[in-house]
Amino acid sequence: MALTQISTAGVKDDAVTAGKIPANAVGSVEIAANAVGSSELADNAVDTAAIADDAVTAAKIADGTVTATQMADNSSPTRTIQNSAVTTIKIADGNVTAAKLASGVQTTINNNADNRVITGSGTANTLNGESNVVIDSSGNCGIGTTSPTSYDSSVDNLVVQGSGNTGITVATTNTGSNTAIVFADGTGDADSKFRGAVQYLHNGDVLRLLTASAERMRIDSSGRVGIGTNDPSQFHSSADDLVIQQNGHAGITIDSTSSHNSSVFFADGATGGEAYAGYIQYSHSNNELRLGAATNDRVQIRQNEVEIVDGDLIIGTAGHGIQFDVNGSGNDQLLDDYEEGTFDPTLSCTSGSIDFHSSYNTAAYTKIGNVVYCTGQLITTNVSSPSGNLDLVGLPFAGANLSDLGERSYSICLCYFNGSGKPSGKNHIQFVVRMDGQGATQCRLEGIGAYEDGSIADWVGNGTDFWFNFWYKTDA
Repeated sequence: MALTQISTAGVKDDAVTAGKIPANAVGSVEIAANAVGSSELADNAVDTAAIADDAVTAAKIADGTVTATQMADNSSPTRTIQNSAVTTIKIADGNVTAAKLASGVQTTINNNADNRVITGSGTANTLNGESNVVIDSSGNCGIGTTSPTSYDSSVDNLVVQGSGNTGITVATTNTGSNTAIVFADGTGDADSKFRGAVQYLHNGDVLRLLTASAERMRIDSSGRVGIGTNDPSQFHSSADDLVIQQNGHAGITIDSTSSHNSSVFFADGATGGEAYAGYIQYSHSNNELRLGAATNDRVQIRQNEVEIVDGDLIIGTAGHGIQFDVNGSGNDQLLDDYEEGTFDPTLSCTSGSIDFHSSYNTAAYTKIGNVVYCTGQLITTNVSSPSGNLDLVGLPFAGANLSDLGERSYSICLCYFNGSGKPSGKNHIQFVVRMDGQGATQCRLEGIGAYEDGSIADWVGNGTDFWFNFWYKTDA
């Protein structure tokens, strides 16, 4: 028998009840797609007992149609939901709250879960199998510790703790890239985002340290350290291990207490004196600067003096010396030469001859600047009829051009004369030394006073003693 189609307008409300429909009489094939919407179902008309297992799939639920108000508490256990059936687009924002989740669900993520994210809760959150990672209620993260707040409160946002060697690795698989730890104080501009940093340039194997958004120090691939320069290797290769460069003043300060020393040591080993073969040291207790070589003080500089402790002061450049002019404006106070030595003079007379004894024929000199001081005791021998002028020949330096009369002098010396022509009654007689002129390396000996005589050669005999103590100027 044919059935007449009955529209919904031809059926009274509540005319068809569940009791008038045999069990399983109406299946999904008898209901057109989208024929029954939520407006056609009375509240609570369809319960879980009336829905076969796995009958409702994600494909049967329109996006956003199931909200928290449509679900009784605990009405959908996990066994009634197919894997991946409920996605984030199926759940309206805010519909799943902590109250809708069983106790503990919000704080546990299974082992090896991908894209693990933990949000804050009233208590600490943990990862299954990874309980050494903890994020507390303040957002502080502890790795290897459950109490990151036990550490300094200004740096406890991330604490890595270990019982042995401990560290953090920042890695890149691209050797042309950089890795860095950056310190920021804002996001408004590039400088705020990059206020300070420790950065490694893998392409050149260079470590950079930055402050105020600028590089301040780097260590290059050879271990050279540059402060204020990004290329310490451009400086002298024997002294480029540490280079400090500034546009203005540059320096290093070593600060010590008033009872200790501040030092820079130059070593050629680590044992004994090798560790301080040379040094620059300041003794704060004595206010004394020491310059050391071969492990000992060589020069000590104090407030009002400079002492050469051991060794010689050598000025190896001609025309340079010790300047006594406080302004250093001229050479009139420059002491540029000091020399000591000996010389072997001879005697020359107008006629006859005189020799010096081989054991008493050497005199000494000291040259300070352009002044030569001569001293010594000379004894004559082999005297043969001397007469006339008597000259001392073989001075160590030639005499100066004494155009300034104030530079001329006659030095008084003493002699024990015993020759036949000596003044009667005396043997110890004074005599003077007179330079013969510019460029001369000899001087004339003359009598003075009551015995003034320009020709005293005949005063000399065998065993005559000359005691010299005279000076003259030289241009050498």
